[in-house]
Amino acid sequence: MSAAYLLRGVSPQEDALGQCALAADGSPALLWRDPAAMGFHQGAGLALSHAVGPLGGDTEYLAASFTWGRQSLGLQGYYQGDSDTFRDDQGQIGATFTNQETLAGLAYAVQLGATHAGIGVKLLGETLAGQQAADGALVDVGALWRFWADRWQLSLAAQNLGTAPHWDGGVQYSPSTLGLGLRECLGAEGGLRLLQDFRLVEPMDLGGGGLEPDVSPLLAGLGLEWALPTPALPVCLRLGYAWGDDEADAPFGLSGGVGVDWGGVHLDYAFTWLGGLGGSNRLGISWGQR
Repeated sequence: MSAAYLLRGVSPQEDALGQCALAADGSPALLWRDPAAMGFHQGAGLALSHAVGPLGGDTEYLAASFTWGRQSLGLQGYYQGDSDTFRDDQGQIGATFTNQETLAGLAYAVQLGATHAGIGVKLLGETLAGQQAADGALVDVGALWRFWADRWQLSLAAQNLGTAPHWDGGVQYSPSTLGLGLRECLGAEGGLRLLQDFRLVEPMDLGGGGLEPDVSPLLAGLGLEWALPTPALPVCLRLGYAWGDDEADAPFGLSGGVGVDWGGVHLDYAFTWLGGLGGSNRLGISWGQR
């Protein structure tokens, strides 16, 4: 177990668009990537998502935000649980135990002229076979700009600065990232959007100078979203690809999905191909202006 799950997205929009951080436009789920993103809609917003991974583990995510004037306040919660099986030298099942990871966070954002700036704190918990690790604490900071009549959007964020859950009194530092995201609205109507995301990763310190294995120093994503010309029932089709993990026998990171806006309620689905592991499915529902 580790805090490496912090490197992946939590919303169907982001999953479908190659893990691009600007995917969940106007949704409180953007708290996961950049706390500055809350300030682009007035009033309250809520986002829920559920994912089933290739090995059967469940992931739940909740985010809520409230904006008044130039200020925004948000909160988020995360839960991931799965089961592992221990086998002896003869391959016989010796025991089955449950892994659980939790996160609770609070964020604040403010608009300063054309810039939106934000900061967030997160507390992480972890249990393994009923044993509780020492909690971790993280800080996120970010800034976001929209320009050229809101057709371009730029995001900068430093995430997961701090400690991950750890055992035996030894401190472990979380896999932190420094990220840049860019979104461009294409065409005269802006119904086609191209998203790019780049994140430099400082892998998690496992103690004794060791680093989290199999984590690339650069994560990148490319996504394309097309808003169909159906004003009676707005629908978005999404396609993406994420780089950062090596799978020689399969195209790691291919993804796709669909979103439907039904009277201000947003329903989203994403499928992500995970190479030799298979695929992951994520469903989400959110409410609030986008």
